[in-house]
Amino acid sequence: MKISNSIFDNLTKVRLGFVIVSFYLLLSCSLSEAKPPESDVSNSNENSQASINERNLVSGVVETSPETSNQNSTGLPQIADIVDKAKLGVATISTTSLVKGYFYNFEDQGNGSGFVVRPDGYIATNYHVVKGASEIKVYLPNGETYDAELIGRDTVTDLAILKIQAENLEYLPIGNSESLRVGDWVIAIGNALALKGGPTVTIGIVSALGRTIRSEEGDFYDLIQTDAAINEGNSGGPLLNLSGEVIGINQAILRQGRSLSFAVSANVASPIFDGLMTNGCVKRPLMGFASVDLTPAVANDLGLSVKEGIIVSYMPSAGPAYDAGIRLGDIIIEINQSSVADVKDWLNKLWSLKSGDETIVTYIREDKSYQATVVLGSRPC
Repeated sequence: MKISNSIFDNLTKVRLGFVIVSFYLLLSCSLSEAKPPESDVSNSNENSQASINERNLVSGVVETSPETSNQNSTGLPQIADIVDKAKLGVATISTTSLVKGYFYNFEDQGNGSGFVVRPDGYIATNYHVVKGASEIKVYLPNGETYDAELIGRDTVTDLAILKIQAENLEYLPIGNSESLRVGDWVIAIGNALALKGGPTVTIGIVSALGRTIRSEEGDFYDLIQTDAAINEGNSGGPLLNLSGEVIGINQAILRQGRSLSFAVSANVASPIFDGLMTNGCVKRPLMGFASVDLTPAVANDLGLSVKEGIIVSYMPSAGPAYDAGIRLGDIIIEINQSSVADVKDWLNKLWSLKSGDETIVTYIREDKSYQATVVLGSRPC
């Protein structure tokens, strides 16, 4: 019996030891499974973030940063808030003109757009909107109608300033058009086709910068080209950036093209507005001809060695340049020993001078270089 009891005790101890070892093995396996590898934790966080983003997209909630605060979930700019604020400073302009007929005179009605540039009643628009008008009325979004007076005009840029008797008006800030890039979003607001129900808003991008065009109103330079729709009645209205600043004044469309609209750049218009509000006109020196850009393609066709400059495209039979010997078709390459790149460059340098200044103009005729001394005249206001 003693032997059998001893054997029984030994078997019991072995079984107990086996149970203890098995327990520790199971506990070790459980702990290793509870702590995933580092990469799995990272993947889990990414998957969790992805699922959060998916839920946000489904629910329409999008996290925004300062850089994307002007965009909605589709990546397009938010326009409604900009327009709600800007349209408070946009004006509808109507004009009445007396037209003389063969047997009797009659009145002609016209419409256009403008915007408030100063809260004390100064309205900017295009000159051709109010040209020849015997009566001008301005309608503002506050519901008021005002009689307006034309106090200044500039035929070179087709800009004008009107004055109404009003104070504390909502006005639009003028931005910096030099910061524009091709592809930037822009918003056009205006009284398109004189439709009832408030201004028309269109959106597009900057298609090109520094354009020169010839229209019924004349030759215009340094224009912003946009594909934002500009129609009859939009003339004089603002072209805005996404900060709600005026970076252009809607001016013209080319009927021979589609989606070709143009605006005077704000950096050109701003000093002109200041001059018109102060003096009623902008005083500039007169050279006495119109010009177009000399492009590399035209230079190659003409077999010229120069690739930059301007071509005299219109020359009256009297004037400072004509009197100095410059003729139609001559290619201007320098003014006062400073090279001329294009029409914009030429005008900037010309308009930095004064009437009466003696100016040395270098030009090419039949592939030969000449110089002429031109005494600048004064362009009428």
